[in-house]
Amino acid sequence: LLKRFFGKKKEEILNDDLCHACDAALPQQRKFNISKCSSCKALNFKPFNIEDMHLEEFISYGGSGAVFKSGDKAIKLVDKKDLVALKELNNEYEVYSSLKEVDRHLLPLEAFFENETYAGLITPYEEGGTLAQHIEDNGPMDFRKGLELVLQITDAVQCLYKNGYLYPDIKPQNVLIS
Repeated sequence: LLKRFFGKKKEEILNDDLCHACDAALPQQRKFNISKCSSCKALNFKPFNIEDMHLEEFISYGGSGAVFKSGDKAIKLVDKKDLVALKELNNEYEVYSSLKEVDRHLLPLEAFFENETYAGLITPYEEGGTLAQHIEDNGPMDFRKGLELVLQITDAVQCLYKNGYLYPDIKPQNVLIS
């Protein structure tokens, strides 16, 4: 532990290496600058830059990577060492870029990027969060609002189907609310 702190100012030690929830020392290994506290299990994120993008907030882990907020954008990021995750991200990009017609209920893809370490997709950031978060915070939706959401999801899935794709992972964690 002392080697870890050698050469750092007291403020850096307090801000960078302690859990924000319980003040326990954090492990040094961090994937995407996120570390899980071994004491309280809280996720601790330290903002970082990838080229000219500042990843300011951790949003969630996905099946193949992590999603971050950068200004008014959401960045889905994968480590290029994870070949399965990289293949899934490339597949997602190919599907998006091959759509002939895009429904207004599909989140638009703005860009694909990669550097030596990471690859990612850039989309607009939706303030409303996921359907799973909404239900957890507010409980079940009323019938009318739920029906409207089901119709919007159906429109998005139908758009993919018309373009020759099936989306097998429809779940509250993958539905964004704007």
